[in-house]
Amino acid sequence: MSGIQGTDPSGQPSTAQGAVASEEVADDAISATDRTETTQKAPTPANIPDGSNDDVVARQLRQLAEQETDPALREKFWNQYRKYIGRKPVE
Repeated sequence: MSGIQGTDPSGQPSTAQGAVASEEVADDAISATDRTETTQKAPTPANIPDGSNDDVVARQLRQLAEQETDPALREKFWNQYRKYIGRKPVE
């Protein structure tokens, strides 16, 4: 990390690395908050199993359904999940 070049009060060259590091930490904290907000899970329907036996594709379908915010699209994902695991889709 390079830092900001300047001079201290006595006229000597200095580098303000602390300020740069603080800005980077603040940016990381904002990014983590954004990711948390976008990955909140919607409630799982009562007729959906716990997913402990899911393979990779079933887990991906389940994750899509849990994270979808549009209720109509979420229900489509849950129906795809149901079909994939061998359950009857909800009409």
